[in-house]
Amino acid sequence: MKPFIRTYLCNDENQRFFGEGPRQLLHAIEETGSLRSAALSMNMAYTKALRIIRSAEATLGFPLTVRTTGGKGGGGSQMTAEAREFLAKYEAYRDACTESGQQLYEEFFCRRKSVFFSSGTQMSSFTCLQNSNDVRIACIIMASGLGKRFGSNKLMASFHGAPLIHSVLDVTGSVPLFADRLVVTRSREVHDYCQSFGVPVLLHTLPNRNEALRLGLTHLLEKCPDLSGCLFALGDQPLLRPRTLERMCRRYLECKAPIVQLCSVQMAASPEPSVSTTVGSPILFDRAYFDELLHLPEKAGGSHVLRQHPDVVQYVTAEVPEELMDVDTPEELKRLENLVTIE
Repeated sequence: MKPFIRTYLCNDENQRFFGEGPRQLLHAIEETGSLRSAALSMNMAYTKALRIIRSAEATLGFPLTVRTTGGKGGGGSQMTAEAREFLAKYEAYRDACTESGQQLYEEFFCRRKSVFFSSGTQMSSFTCLQNSNDVRIACIIMASGLGKRFGSNKLMASFHGAPLIHSVLDVTGSVPLFADRLVVTRSREVHDYCQSFGVPVLLHTLPNRNEALRLGLTHLLEKCPDLSGCLFALGDQPLLRPRTLERMCRRYLECKAPIVQLCSVQMAASPEPSVSTTVGSPILFDRAYFDELLHLPEKAGGSHVLRQHPDVVQYVTAEVPEELMDVDTPEELKRLENLVTIE
């Protein structure tokens, strides 16, 4: 048993005017450059597609598409800037509704259990019975950077009174869907700090990202040979939120997504409204891609596998864009420290 949540927007007469159908239609228009072609790609009558667009425009009060003329194809349609902005907001709202609905489902239908932060603080959480035995997801925290731009060991630099890496340890430690986790580092200080909180950690001297990744994944597979998937996080991403990691895991579990990557959507207001998307870490890989991760080219990271399989990647939108930000300089650390802290 699992919940199935759909998010619709209604007008003042409680009539639906926007949901997954119109959302997919707008994306199809953007991809094909034509309302007629978009409708054809969705096996939808052109008149129905036109009716969907006109209905939404009447409620929203602004155009969703604009006609283009001339050219080799004889013209077509494009999304307006207002449509892109509205679509980005709808998708972020839809994801938040799905997440909230999932949490409520767990509260009413799933058993409660206690989990512990890496600091030892106890909290209540819910874990669905259906995911407890059949699917195992692990988390590897990549913490092998030397901090050359930072000028010192950035992972041990103070962030709200604790070492920077403490934030990621706390966040990943509060996600009950992780069957196991591991920190991979070249820093003795980080190693000792993780050990002091009982967080599994692997100390190594290998210089390249592919070697550190292979070392960590091999270690986890030896410990958990039935591992279904693995999420790779960075040790210097202090504003990650537990809910975001849970949403990534649930996208993997519920949609059978081969690769799940975190992204953010930002609006630029001038000179014309537009949408920009940033992708980054964490990234969750299904077991089917473990062999490629274990045999990466020299100095390559997990993004190399993403570039080989762009068609299977699914994206989860961060609650705030700052979740994707990592730390390279003392100035960036100070800037993130001044932002609203998570939870």
